[in-house]
Amino acid sequence: MYDTITLGLDTTNGGTSMKKLTEPKEMVDPNTGEWRYSGGKLHNLRVDIWPWRILVRGSLARFHLGSNIETLLREEAACAIERLSDELNQPLARARVFRLDVAKTFVMKRPPAEYWRCLLPPPRMKRHEYSNEDLTFRNGQCSIVFYDKLAEMRQSRADINDHTANGEDSRYTGHPYLLRFEVQFKKRLGQSFDEKEIRATRLSHPTFYRKVVGKWATQYFKLGRVSPIQRPAGAATVKSDVNFLATLGLQAFGAQSYLEAVDSDLRAGLIDKHQASRRRAKIRDLARGNGTMAAGGVLEELDTKINQAVASCH
Repeated sequence: MYDTITLGLDTTNGGTSMKKLTEPKEMVDPNTGEWRYSGGKLHNLRVDIWPWRILVRGSLARFHLGSNIETLLREEAACAIERLSDELNQPLARARVFRLDVAKTFVMKRPPAEYWRCLLPPPRMKRHEYSNEDLTFRNGQCSIVFYDKLAEMRQSRADINDHTANGEDSRYTGHPYLLRFEVQFKKRLGQSFDEKEIRATRLSHPTFYRKVVGKWATQYFKLGRVSPIQRPAGAATVKSDVNFLATLGLQAFGAQSYLEAVDSDLRAGLIDKHQASRRRAKIRDLARGNGTMAAGGVLEELDTKINQAVASCH
């Protein structure tokens, strides 16, 4: 489930790793005279070296498996860190983890965009949607990302048939709809996972791995969702009918469009923060259709796959 990672290792012999890198750029601080090498590459990874520190960034899954259509399971993460340590001649198991992307690719029955169109941003996260290829909810600490994996591979000119660990065809070969769900933990990882600090060796620990996958799933299930609704039979109050009609109108207008209109009114000074917060809460409540999903809802398939991924960790 691991993909992109940022590792930082304090060391006094960073220069010994230089011979393994391609395209390093030497830079000298004009004030102190201290040197560093920036932008060096080790396969797909970027490596920056200071006299006292090494920083490694990139897809650990692609580095170890040849492609990131598959992500690293717990045991594979240990092997990947060991291989990276050997190649750089550094004890990277002791490196601190500053960014951790947790992801999984799913074979789906429908085009990926049909799933994420039902989702609404959680509080304090912004929605960024790019055509039918990806959707991101983002704040300063993490990003929640859905995207069409086949479209992403076409853009990067990757071939699903070219990259497998053992030379066999990928289990994703021949499937027309591949949805990637990814959570990018970018800052304050210790706070996110309730750990004092996170070292690379911790990635392969069973308890920590279950915690990470559980947090990944929690980020998905806390998203708001637009639910199919039915008229409440025998509604006892006028308010029930009004809410039903308001929900129909919201679905016709578009819940996300209305949330964006609220943000626009706030920026224009037409409403204050308290009014905006109350409106967003009401819109999310209406969009959820009182928290019920009709049988056969499009998200049920994705819900099941997320739960199966969590269950496989136990």
